[in-house]
Amino acid sequence: MKQEPMTKSTKPLLAAVVMTAMVFMIVGLVHVHRRHQMVKLGYKLSDLNSELATLEEESRRLTLEISMMTEPKRLKDIAHTHGLHLPEPEQIRTVYSNAVAQNP
Repeated sequence: MKQEPMTKSTKPLLAAVVMTAMVFMIVGLVHVHRRHQMVKLGYKLSDLNSELATLEEESRRLTLEISMMTEPKRLKDIAHTHGLHLPEPEQIRTVYSNAVAQNP
């Protein structure tokens, strides 16, 4: 096969083909890069949603624990276990500070 020499009319056509190919290549690379970023963000979003669900469950558990720990009957039982009880009326003393006791 004999290769024909490039003529002036084929050079612009070849340049246009090369430029078009380069443009398609760049557009393709940008598209692949953006899809890769979307996949990475999808995985990150999934991880964050999982972490959010875990934290919400822990928050519910801790709220329940707080309500159980501060239940008045439980606190009263613990106080009785340690020998504490409500004072008798004669054991109650009212204490006033000097600022309150002085009336002009």
